[in-house]
Amino acid sequence: MSVMLENVMKPCTCADVKICSDQEKNAMIVSAELPGVKKEDIRLNFKAGSFCLSGERDDLRFDCCYEMPCDVDYKKSDAKFENGLLTIRVPIAEEFRGETIEIH
Repeated sequence: MSVMLENVMKPCTCADVKICSDQEKNAMIVSAELPGVKKEDIRLNFKAGSFCLSGERDDLRFDCCYEMPCDVDYKKSDAKFENGLLTIRVPIAEEFRGETIEIH
């Protein structure tokens, strides 16, 4: 049986920061629109079952935490910041990926 995570996280806004999420086969993709924010002013921390995004620019300070809908492997996460868009790829833990079996 294959596990599908629908509505991984609902799009939300935290202090004018738009956060969206999507799911690939083996990973969750979280993106945050941060126009005008410098990469060195962004902090991303993972805690058990959630991640926190914080940072600032001249007129904006944000500190938001979000729960993940399943267990993920934070140590294999990857984050890129390009043109004001932060993209975080977090692999889903093996036990939540599921497997497909053949029907006889």
